[in-house]
Amino acid sequence: MLSLVSMFAGDERDKRLVFTRPTLITVSCEQIPKWHVEIFKDEDYRFFYRDYGKAEFVPGFFVYSQKRDEWIEIKKLSTENAKLGHSPPIMEIPLQVAWDYSYLKKLDYAEIPLRTSGSITFPDHITDDEGEQAYRLDFNSGLKREEFMTRFWILKKDLDDAFGK
Repeated sequence: MLSLVSMFAGDERDKRLVFTRPTLITVSCEQIPKWHVEIFKDEDYRFFYRDYGKAEFVPGFFVYSQKRDEWIEIKKLSTENAKLGHSPPIMEIPLQVAWDYSYLKKLDYAEIPLRTSGSITFPDHITDDEGEQAYRLDFNSGLKREEFMTRFWILKKDLDDAFGK
């Protein structure tokens, strides 16, 4: 008979995410991105986005390695283990744009920024998930309802590899 401790340990192990492909596709940055907004930092990395702005700057999602003093741009995120949300009904929460990212389930990777009905969006909240050894990127987290949130994962190992560590 299994003890309660081993049952809970097994349950916890079963909840771990499994990744079978890289969690991101990146390109090196030749120059420091301008007009960027920082959304997260820890001792290793700083995450930024550049939204619409001056005409010469294209929106993008960037990471700076503090240890290597280098920049990369994240072009795509893996849809593996992603939670792909949708906008609320307009009668419930009136918003200027709508989204439904369920179609991304058919794709291996989603282009960043994500597109809405009339704009683009970047992660608005990033957390360091030590248990998964990954960063969790949340989109539309301000609505504070799980069914509207979209979530992607970036493994720390994949980010290290993108910087050539």
